[in-house]
Amino acid sequence: METCGSLGKAIEFLAELEGDRRTAPSEYVPVIEEYVTRLRDSILRFRDRRIETRELDAHAFQIRLSYARDLQRLLGGGPPPTSRFVRSA
Repeated sequence: METCGSLGKAIEFLAELEGDRRTAPSEYVPVIEEYVTRLRDSILRFRDRRIETRELDAHAFQIRLSYARDLQRLLGGGPPPTSRFVRSA
């Protein structure tokens, strides 16, 4: 059950990234494409049983965090988002 949930969440996030890629200004597309590629690769590796559920979760979490930070930097908003699971430097 956990496996289906993890894969489902990763696929949902991939759909969000692909939606962002379709609607983003052209100068942002290469940044988004990098994350689409990374997440798609993790999903495929999971489906091929080359990584486990916890690794898929970790990859998706790290991709989401990095993507959010890159968006903050590109859009010039406030400080990057933080998470209680990520250590501050």
